[in-house]
Amino acid sequence: MPRVSGDGKITKFIMKKDLVSLLNAVFGFFAIISFSLGNLERGLVMLVIALVMDGLDGEIARSFFTTTEFGKRMDMADLVSFGAAPALFIIVWLSPDTAMEVFLLNAAALTLLSAELFRLARFQTRESEESYFLGLPGTATGVIYPILYLMNVGLYSTVVVTFIISAFMVSSLKLPIKPKRLR
Repeated sequence: MPRVSGDGKITKFIMKKDLVSLLNAVFGFFAIISFSLGNLERGLVMLVIALVMDGLDGEIARSFFTTTEFGKRMDMADLVSFGAAPALFIIVWLSPDTAMEVFLLNAAALTLLSAELFRLARFQTRESEESYFLGLPGTATGVIYPILYLMNVGLYSTVVVTFIISAFMVSSLKLPIKPKRLR
């Protein structure tokens, strides 16, 4: 792994795209705060904004050919927005009553968080020039959970969907990445 040379100042590594990645994490954190305070709608809005920020950082990197190792590491922001935030959301939203419901929902939430961490770790170790995502990107949670909430899906259905999403995230499914634009 390459080491930081020179004085190692962080400002030498940060690009505009990385600031957008930071905004992804910031909005994911605001979603967590909102969910913790019981404001599910505001939290879901923050989650969707984090999704937009994640899309923008990828678009900026592809448009300007500015993919860097530092930027690739900044994609770990997704763990906050599309791992921790949705995991907390389903627990707060569905408020389990029985011990079995608590167990199932916690198991689903931890599985989702773990799947996003494993998926991101795998992404960190792959060549960045590949033309596909390996496994379902965690950003799917930024779309799926707001939809489940709007549809008022119940606890057991959400648990099943969460296990399915988690399995797809760590699968070897190949999904195409948008091609780089030519200037």
